[in-house]
Amino acid sequence: MAGGRSTRMGAPKALLKFGAVTLIERTVTELRRVFADVIVVAALPGEAGFALPKLDATIVFDPVPFEGPLLALGLGLEAARGEIAFVCPCDAPALRAEVALGLCAAVDDYDAAIPLIDGRFQPLLAAYHKRCQSAAQALLAGGERRLRALVPLLKVRILDERAMRELDPQLSALLNLNTPDDYRAALRRSRSAMSAPS
Repeated sequence: MAGGRSTRMGAPKALLKFGAVTLIERTVTELRRVFADVIVVAALPGEAGFALPKLDATIVFDPVPFEGPLLALGLGLEAARGEIAFVCPCDAPALRAEVALGLCAAVDDYDAAIPLIDGRFQPLLAAYHKRCQSAAQALLAGGERRLRALVPLLKVRILDERAMRELDPQLSALLNLNTPDDYRAALRRSRSAMSAPS
């Protein structure tokens, strides 16, 4: 998902540099290691005030800009070719493709596999069955825009902290960047990791 306003960041998060590439390029490249079908849901360039770089992905534009992640999920599920779709924000610099695969595998015969960390669902880093699109559309028709509102309507496999740490020991995939301080801290962590002896 790359269609947010990035208000707190003050700049488009998708285009922030992380090493030699932008965050959106890093995310797409990482997911392309394991998925043949990667979809980016974004605001139209004129509406967002920026254009995405060339990506090895299908780009789906929000018909109404900045309507929130519930609409973006519905659009992504509609465009997805597979039955299960992994969903993430564009600003998760430590996401590993193996975490995405693990969440997709956890869906099994559920509607979705969603982490529950510190008592809070994390629906922006989760896997959904394509059939969730109808519930999302019903909520949107009623004026709902919050992705969290979808959770009670689904048969959810909950991944608690223990289960998530089996996939992602440091819960790094849940790190996202909302402010310039978050961004600077993530860059420092990345530089430290690269300079640490192996």
